[in-house]
Amino acid sequence: VTQEEKDFPIAFSMLMYENVEQFERLLTAIYRPQNLYCIHVDAKSLRSTHNAVQAIASCFPNVFVAARLVDIHWGEFSLLDAELSCVRDLFDHGMTWKYYINLTGREFPLKTNRELVEILKSYQGGNDVDGTLHKRPILWTKYVWRTENWRTSVEKGPVPHNFLIAKGSTHVAVTRDFIDYALNDPRAQDLLEWMKDIRAPDEHFFPTLNHNPHLNVPGAYKDLKWFFNRYKLWWNEKGTDACAGQWVRFICNLGVRDLPALVGTKPLFVNKLRLEQDPVAFHCLEQWHRNRTAAASLSDLELNFYAKRDFALNHV
Repeated sequence: VTQEEKDFPIAFSMLMYENVEQFERLLTAIYRPQNLYCIHVDAKSLRSTHNAVQAIASCFPNVFVAARLVDIHWGEFSLLDAELSCVRDLFDHGMTWKYYINLTGREFPLKTNRELVEILKSYQGGNDVDGTLHKRPILWTKYVWRTENWRTSVEKGPVPHNFLIAKGSTHVAVTRDFIDYALNDPRAQDLLEWMKDIRAPDEHFFPTLNHNPHLNVPGAYKDLKWFFNRYKLWWNEKGTDACAGQWVRFICNLGVRDLPALVGTKPLFVNKLRLEQDPVAFHCLEQWHRNRTAAASLSDLELNFYAKRDFALNHV
């Protein structure tokens, strides 16, 4: 571990609900003694899963299970609530980390820890959060989903504090100051309360905070472009041949023949991989990452690419 890495600890949350072996191998790939790791296991997961994850976490002073576990249901507030449970534990921990990255149990790093540190440092306090404005949140009712205009909805009322609602990805890489604002600023808490009955608030909360620079959210972006810190292969006009693995809900769960496209790509992590679906693909990517870690080289990182991202140059 280099001195640069020791001086730049990263906080990770990991949301998982099954396949302890894949979780353990992901933790192995990203683990460093100076980082901090919070694991949230879905409250409805098998007791054996909870016991196994707790046993793994107990081996390390910087790995722990979230103090409050949530029964997660996709598209509902519970998913964001689970992540915020870990975020609160990470923030209140004695370690003063620099950046926060959220993960699920079905992802894997495309960069070594040393590369992650250099990339995050190049952001110069900016947040890597994709999002765009002018999206209309979908309100949840008991029986149906329905679209509402968030500016005029009588049910919802006005958005608090003149926040402009943004829609983006759940995946973020954000500063500690940004997390401080998200957890502790009254305006952020009012926004969170307002979002509790919209569909997929996990895809709205962090993007909205990051795309309202007039409210002085730390590191908030001053433009409207999208950014991606995850590699994802979505269904498109290329059809089924674009994915060598399996399509699940319009996203490719990668197979062996999808791996060459990952080499040299710019995102920090890849989503999605399923160990039980294609163990050879997972093993190959794991070995590739281990070799890069052992080589400890930054020669092909193209750090200038990250330093010149607009959100790194144009933020609060």
